[in-house]
Amino acid sequence: MITRAKYRIAKLWKPFTWVLHKLKIKPNYITAFSVLFAVLGAMLINTNVVYSMIFFAVAFFSDVLDGALAREYRQVTKFGAYFDSCVDRIIDLLFVYSLFVYVGFTNISILAAGFMPLISYFKHRADPIIKEEKNFVKHSVFDRAERTLYLLFSFAIYFVYPDFSRAMFMLFIPLCVAAMFEVFVKVYIRMGKLKK
Repeated sequence: MITRAKYRIAKLWKPFTWVLHKLKIKPNYITAFSVLFAVLGAMLINTNVVYSMIFFAVAFFSDVLDGALAREYRQVTKFGAYFDSCVDRIIDLLFVYSLFVYVGFTNISILAAGFMPLISYFKHRADPIIKEEKNFVKHSVFDRAERTLYLLFSFAIYFVYPDFSRAMFMLFIPLCVAAMFEVFVKVYIRMGKLKK
C-alpha cells in the first residue's frame, strides 16, 4: 500500500533531487552512502539508540532519494537498479538484525533478518517465470515500506510497552511468511492461467 503511494508523493523529493543534481551527485553515490549510514546505525544500536535510529532513517531516506534522482534526471541504469536492490537487502538485514538484538531477541534475530529479504527474492524470481507480464508480482500485503514502518513502530513502543513491543516483534516473522505465501500463490495461480 505504501509502496504504491510512493510515486504519488514523488513531488516531495523534487527539491532534494534538484539540489543533488546541481551538485552533480550521482544516484549510485547516494546508494553507496546509504549502506554506510546503515552500518553506522547497526554499530551504534547498543551504545546510542537515538543516533542509531537517525543513521537508519538517513539510510532509508537515501534509499528513496537515489531512485527519485535517477528517474527525475534520466540517470536510470541497469547497474544502478541492481546496485540499489542489493543495497536494499543489506540495509534490511542490518536494520532487522539490530532491532531484534536490541530488544533482546538475539536467538531469532538471524531468522527475522533472513525472512525480510526473502519476500523480495520470491517476487524477483517470479519475473522470469511469468515472462508475459513483467513485474507481475509487484506488491504484497507486507511490502518493504510496510515492513520497515511496522518495525519502527514496534521499536518505538518498546520504551513504553516493552512486552507489547516484543509480541509485535514475534509477529513479524509470521507476517513475512504470509507475504511470501501470498506471492507464491499469486505465481501459482497465474501460471495455471498461462498454461490454458
